[in-house]
Amino acid sequence: MKIKSKLKLEVERFISTYYLSSEEMGGYLISNQKGIVAYFLPLPNQSEKPRTNFLFPQGGLKLAEQFARSRKGRVIADFHSHPDPCIMSAADQCYAQSNPELFFVTITPTGKWSDWRRKEYIWYVCKGIKPEKVEEV
Repeated sequence: MKIKSKLKLEVERFISTYYLSSEEMGGYLISNQKGIVAYFLPLPNQSEKPRTNFLFPQGGLKLAEQFARSRKGRVIADFHSHPDPCIMSAADQCYAQSNPELFFVTITPTGKWSDWRRKEYIWYVCKGIKPEKVEEV
């Protein structure tokens, strides 16, 4: 999966904004016409247990598809963050396996800070359960 470096930082800033709430955050990643992730659409977490689970709102994918069409792109992945270091939970594995048409992305903190404002993250990407490389462009 290719992603614009600037967008990757924007997603991490979005997650960092909510990091102190210790809740999972998420949304969709949108590609441009060249197939590079160039946009993201954050969505509210509808889970009753937002600390350990991310649940997309009903109609979230449809909204993301409309957003993508308006930018002449397409929905390429869904993503969510983990407040604590965890690459992929058992629930994540089941979800990813049952939704192989999109990249599945989890973003987890490393426990390090690059400076006083920015936490460092690991992006784990898979399609189905097959790990994929993240390439910044």
